[in-house]
Amino acid sequence: MTDAIAPGLLPEGLADRLPPKAEASARLVREVLDTVASHGYRRVMPALAEFEETLVARLQSASAEDLLRAVDPLSQRSLAIRPDMTAQIGRIAATRAHGQHHRQRHQQHRVPQHRQDTRQTLHAPMMP
Repeated sequence: MTDAIAPGLLPEGLADRLPPKAEASARLVREVLDTVASHGYRRVMPALAEFEETLVARLQSASAEDLLRAVDPLSQRSLAIRPDMTAQIGRIAATRAHGQHHRQRHQQHRVPQHRQDTRQTLHAPMMP
């Protein structure tokens, strides 16, 4: 027998942000992004998934076992969803940012995760 899951229940550690916490969170994110931009960083938003072999080749902070996988219906190649954006920012910098000023900085767009103790963590590694 399976236990019924109550409607609206979320996995442990996840929570919806409702007003006014949602507005406060959005203001904090905007302030951080504006501050980072004022120091010369420009936003990039990597794709959520990419071919697994490309992503695994650049992973340093996580192992291949940490990836969520799916199959690309067109190429039948394995896709992976990143555990964080660090590897993808490196790929963008190495393959797409060549024609841009070498001192240009990139910031990741990441929505802060809700934590049990209600503190918010923003993670935006930046590359000079």
